[in-house]
Amino acid sequence: MKITIEVDESQFTTYDELHKEREELLKAMHERLSKYKGNPKKAEKDVIYKESSYNFVIKGIEANDIKDKMFKQIYEAWKENKQ
Repeated sequence: MKITIEVDESQFTTYDELHKEREELLKAMHERLSKYKGNPKKAEKDVIYKESSYNFVIKGIEANDIKDKMFKQIYEAWKENKQ
């Protein structure tokens, strides 16, 4: 079965940028976490770690929203094609 949808290229570039930012934030989190090997409670109080982890989650949500919108378009096209 073939389904044709129109895709805005900016969605892919935005998704790619969010993915790269998440990778950088994850590296920053791992660097900060390695400083507190003995006590993870201290890492949770670290401002840089806390900010990185917050932004990591936010970027993930934004990226998932893009994927969900793309899937919704494909699913709607499939439903229309099926009927």
